[in-house]
Amino acid sequence: MNPYIQRYILSGLRATPQVYAKLLDGITEEEADRRPDPERFTIREAIAHMADWDEIFRVRGERIRDEEIPLLPGYDEGQLAMERNYAAMPVAESLERLIQSRAALLAFFEALQPTDWDRQGNRDEIGMINLSDLSVMALGHDGYHAEQFIQYRDAA
Repeated sequence: MNPYIQRYILSGLRATPQVYAKLLDGITEEEADRRPDPERFTIREAIAHMADWDEIFRVRGERIRDEEIPLLPGYDEGQLAMERNYAAMPVAESLERLIQSRAALLAFFEALQPTDWDRQGNRDEIGMINLSDLSVMALGHDGYHAEQFIQYRDAA
């Protein structure tokens, strides 16, 4: 990956917990559980989901780095949310889990060698991805949920 682009992606990933903390500052229980879109997570569920997905991104990344074109199976995020009871998780606790999981994800990306970024894995839902793609997916996932938090808080 181009080091210039890498620096921006890692900076964005590093900032996400702080951005989320600002977006969720002063959130009420009612806001945390509001579901304007029945097909999407509530804010409470989404922040718990984010902490879990950092681990999923990191484990997928480790497999791509360490294995030759590993098959990376998908996850049923709705099932994971039920199994881990996202709907009952305190927002502050989930945000703290995100801070910890993000530190581990960043440590993984920061330790990669320049040639590692092109290593590939096969995502069963979308096809071949490399570690550069994975970092962009993680950052895009951050932005997707940041936009959701803004929309849901504005929906009051």
